[in-house]
Amino acid sequence: MKDTFMALALNETSRLTLSRLRNVTLFIRAISSAKYMSGFIILSEQERIAMGPRVFVDAKILRRHEKTAPKNTIVGYVVEGENLSGFNRVRADETDEAELEAVYFAITRLKGRFSELTIVTDHESVFSLIKGKKRKAGERRPILLKILDEIEVRSGISMELLEKNPAHKALNKHLREHPEIDSETKP
Repeated sequence: MKDTFMALALNETSRLTLSRLRNVTLFIRAISSAKYMSGFIILSEQERIAMGPRVFVDAKILRRHEKTAPKNTIVGYVVEGENLSGFNRVRADETDEAELEAVYFAITRLKGRFSELTIVTDHESVFSLIKGKKRKAGERRPILLKILDEIEVRSGISMELLEKNPAHKALNKHLREHPEIDSETKP
Protein backbone atom coordinates (compact mmCIF):
# COMPACT_ATOMS: atom_id res chain seq x y z
CA MET A 1 0.00 0.00 0.00
CA LYS A 2 2.82 2.41 0.82
CA ASP A 3 4.35 1.77 -2.62
CA THR A 4 1.10 2.88 -4.30
CA PHE A 5 0.98 6.12 -2.34
CA MET A 6 4.70 6.70 -2.88
CA ALA A 7 4.16 6.52 -6.66
CA LEU A 8 1.25 8.95 -6.42
CA ALA A 9 3.33 11.36 -4.36
CA LEU A 10 6.29 11.10 -6.72
CA ASN A 11 4.05 11.87 -9.72
CA GLU A 12 3.60 15.30 -8.15
CA THR A 13 7.33 15.94 -8.60
CA SER A 14 6.80 16.45 -12.34
CA ARG A 15 5.75 20.04 -11.54
CA LEU A 16 8.07 20.42 -8.59
CA THR A 17 8.22 23.69 -6.71
CA LEU A 18 9.53 24.29 -3.20
CA SER A 19 5.96 24.36 -1.90
CA ARG A 20 5.03 21.09 -3.61
CA LEU A 21 8.27 19.46 -2.51
CA ARG A 22 7.42 20.32 1.09
CA ASN A 23 3.89 18.92 0.68
CA VAL A 24 5.15 15.74 -1.03
CA THR A 25 7.74 15.30 1.73
CA LEU A 26 5.08 15.73 4.41
CA PHE A 27 2.83 13.30 2.54
CA ILE A 28 5.54 10.64 2.28
CA ARG A 29 6.50 11.13 5.92
CA ALA A 30 2.86 10.85 6.97
CA ILE A 31 2.07 7.65 5.06
CA SER A 32 5.34 6.09 6.19
CA SER A 33 4.47 6.62 9.84
CA ALA A 34 1.93 5.22 12.24
CA LYS A 35 -0.07 8.46 11.87
CA TYR A 36 -1.64 7.17 8.64
CA MET A 37 -4.73 5.21 9.66
CA SER A 38 -7.97 4.50 7.80
CA GLY A 39 -7.30 7.00 5.03
CA PHE A 40 -6.66 10.00 7.31
CA ILE A 41 -3.36 11.81 7.63
CA ILE A 42 -2.89 13.48 10.99
CA LEU A 43 -0.30 16.23 10.84
CA SER A 44 1.56 17.55 13.84
CA GLU A 45 1.14 21.25 14.63
CA GLN A 46 4.63 21.91 13.28
CA GLU A 47 3.83 20.14 10.00
CA ARG A 48 0.51 22.04 9.74
CA ILE A 49 2.24 25.41 10.28
CA ALA A 50 4.79 24.54 7.57
CA MET A 51 1.89 24.39 5.11
CA GLY A 52 0.75 27.93 5.98
CA PRO A 53 -2.28 29.19 7.89
CA ARG A 54 -5.89 28.46 7.05
CA VAL A 55 -7.77 31.57 5.94
CA PHE A 56 -11.55 31.40 6.29
CA VAL A 57 -13.51 33.56 3.84
CA ASP A 58 -17.15 34.57 3.65
CA ALA A 59 -19.45 37.05 1.91
CA LYS A 60 -22.76 38.59 2.81
CA ILE A 61 -25.14 40.32 0.42
CA LEU A 62 -27.24 42.75 2.43
CA ARG A 63 -30.83 43.15 1.22
CA ARG A 64 -30.31 40.14 -1.08
CA HIS A 65 -33.98 39.10 -1.01
CA GLU A 66 -35.42 42.58 -1.51
CA LYS A 67 -35.96 43.01 -5.24
CA THR A 68 -36.03 46.82 -5.39
CA ALA A 69 -33.58 47.68 -2.61
CA PRO A 70 -29.99 48.48 -3.53
CA LYS A 71 -27.59 45.64 -2.70
CA ASN A 72 -24.50 46.02 -0.56
CA THR A 73 -21.98 43.16 -0.42
CA ILE A 74 -19.39 42.77 2.30
CA VAL A 75 -16.60 40.18 2.19
CA GLY A 76 -14.28 39.12 4.95
CA TYR A 77 -11.54 36.74 6.00
CA VAL A 78 -10.18 35.41 9.28
CA VAL A 79 -6.70 33.89 9.60
CA GLU A 80 -6.76 30.86 11.90
CA GLY A 81 -4.53 31.12 14.94
CA GLU A 82 -3.75 34.81 14.44
CA ASN A 83 -5.52 37.98 15.40
CA LEU A 84 -5.85 38.90 11.75
CA SER A 85 -8.97 39.58 9.73
CA GLY A 86 -10.13 41.91 7.00
CA PHE A 87 -13.40 43.21 5.59
CA ASN A 88 -14.22 45.01 2.37
CA ARG A 89 -17.21 46.22 0.38
CA VAL A 90 -17.40 44.79 -3.14
CA ARG A 91 -19.75 44.86 -6.12
CA ALA A 92 -21.51 41.50 -6.34
CA ASP A 93 -25.20 40.66 -6.47
CA GLU A 94 -24.97 36.85 -6.69
CA THR A 95 -23.72 34.54 -3.96
CA ASP A 96 -21.13 32.80 -6.17
CA GLU A 97 -19.73 36.13 -7.31
CA ALA A 98 -19.65 37.44 -3.74
CA GLU A 99 -17.78 34.38 -2.44
CA LEU A 100 -15.29 34.61 -5.33
CA GLU A 101 -14.73 38.25 -4.37
CA ALA A 102 -14.06 37.12 -0.78
CA VAL A 103 -11.47 34.59 -1.96
CA TYR A 104 -9.74 37.15 -4.16
CA PHE A 105 -9.79 39.77 -1.40
CA ALA A 106 -8.10 37.37 1.05
CA ILE A 107 -5.47 36.25 -1.47
CA THR A 108 -4.51 39.78 -2.50
CA ARG A 109 -4.55 41.16 1.04
CA LEU A 110 -2.37 38.36 2.41
CA LYS A 111 -0.02 37.81 -0.54
CA GLY A 112 2.92 39.66 1.00
CA ARG A 113 2.35 38.25 4.46
CA PHE A 114 2.32 34.47 3.89
CA SER A 115 4.14 32.46 1.23
CA GLU A 116 1.69 29.59 1.73
CA LEU A 117 -1.92 29.57 2.84
CA THR A 118 -5.08 27.53 2.57
CA ILE A 119 -8.25 29.38 1.63
CA VAL A 120 -11.22 27.78 3.39
CA THR A 121 -14.70 28.36 2.00
CA ASP A 122 -18.09 26.95 2.87
CA HIS A 123 -19.40 27.64 -0.64
CA GLU A 124 -19.27 24.33 -2.53
CA SER A 125 -19.75 25.68 -6.07
CA VAL A 126 -17.00 28.27 -5.65
CA PHE A 127 -14.70 25.61 -4.20
CA SER A 128 -15.41 23.39 -7.23
CA LEU A 129 -14.76 26.22 -9.71
CA ILE A 130 -11.40 27.09 -8.15
CA LYS A 131 -10.24 23.57 -7.31
CA GLY A 132 -11.26 22.35 -10.77
CA LYS A 133 -9.51 25.35 -12.40
CA LYS A 134 -12.60 25.97 -14.52
CA ARG A 135 -11.33 28.84 -16.68
CA LYS A 136 -14.29 28.56 -19.04
CA ALA A 137 -16.55 29.74 -16.18
CA GLY A 138 -14.32 32.83 -16.05
CA GLU A 139 -15.98 34.11 -19.23
CA ARG A 140 -19.00 35.00 -17.06
CA ARG A 141 -17.00 35.63 -13.88
CA PRO A 142 -13.73 37.48 -14.58
CA ILE A 143 -12.89 37.43 -10.85
CA LEU A 144 -12.45 33.64 -11.15
CA LEU A 145 -9.72 34.16 -13.75
CA LYS A 146 -7.94 36.58 -11.42
CA ILE A 147 -8.04 33.98 -8.63
CA LEU A 148 -6.76 31.21 -10.89
CA ASP A 149 -3.96 33.48 -12.13
CA GLU A 150 -2.92 34.24 -8.53
CA ILE A 151 -2.90 30.53 -7.69
CA GLU A 152 -0.77 29.75 -10.75
CA VAL A 153 1.73 32.47 -9.87
CA ARG A 154 1.80 31.55 -6.17
CA SER A 155 1.81 27.75 -5.92
CA GLY A 156 1.59 27.98 -2.12
CA ILE A 157 -2.17 28.67 -2.23
CA SER A 158 -4.52 25.76 -1.70
CA MET A 159 -8.28 25.43 -1.22
CA GLU A 160 -10.36 23.63 1.38
CA LEU A 161 -14.11 23.14 1.67
CA LEU A 162 -15.64 23.49 5.12
CA GLU A 163 -19.22 23.26 6.31
CA LYS A 164 -19.04 25.54 9.38
CA ASN A 165 -17.06 28.70 8.67
CA PRO A 166 -15.78 31.01 11.47
CA ALA A 167 -15.50 33.90 8.99
CA HIS A 168 -19.30 33.87 8.74
CA LYS A 169 -19.53 34.64 12.47
CA ALA A 170 -16.83 37.33 12.21
CA LEU A 171 -18.58 38.99 9.26
CA ASN A 172 -21.92 39.06 11.09
CA LYS A 173 -20.19 40.56 14.15
CA HIS A 174 -18.50 43.20 11.98
CA LEU A 175 -21.87 44.17 10.48
CA ARG A 176 -23.45 44.39 13.95
CA GLU A 177 -20.60 46.64 15.12
CA HIS A 178 -20.93 48.84 12.02
CA PRO A 179 -24.67 49.29 11.43
CA GLU A 180 -23.93 52.26 9.17
CA ILE A 181 -22.89 49.77 6.46
CA ASP A 182 -26.38 48.26 6.39
CA SER A 183 -28.15 51.61 6.69
CA GLU A 184 -26.39 52.89 3.56
CA THR A 185 -28.41 50.43 1.47
CA LYS A 186 -31.81 51.04 3.05
CA PRO A 187 -34.26 52.80 0.72
